[in-house]
Amino acid sequence: LELAYDEWVEAARYVADDDIFEDGGEAVDDEALAQEAPIVSPLAWSLQFEYPVHKIGPDYRPESPEPTFLVVYRDRQDEVGFLEINPLTARLIALCQAQEEQPVESGRALLARIAAEMRHPTPEVVVEGGLKTLAQLASLDIIPRTRQVSS
Repeated sequence: LELAYDEWVEAARYVADDDIFEDGGEAVDDEALAQEAPIVSPLAWSLQFEYPVHKIGPDYRPESPEPTFLVVYRDRQDEVGFLEINPLTARLIALCQAQEEQPVESGRALLARIAAEMRHPTPEVVVEGGLKTLAQLASLDIIPRTRQVSS
């Protein structure tokens, strides 16, 4: 069932008529990702599966569950891609999506919140690593823009 859903999601990304890249433009810069609210593309879906559905094929059939997090996305060139992510990146994407209507936290603030949730002994390590993750997501058009944070 998960494999069929994964195939459906991929097809849905190909035919989605959202054109969020009408204005052309470039990937958002690192400073904006840190200081403003990162906005997740409507052409990107963060998914969780019990099995690594993107690897299953004739030569690979896992015998036991392997929790897998994926982002399925379409970029500016209309190419559909898959990105395997970890649970922290999935949480970051969920937090970004939760504030799309009313951006209240910058990328840096969201990462600090994740570090606090983890009770990480050195939160800045989480924040700095997370900023690199945000930059990667932006380069793939998963986060194509940012918005000013509301006060």
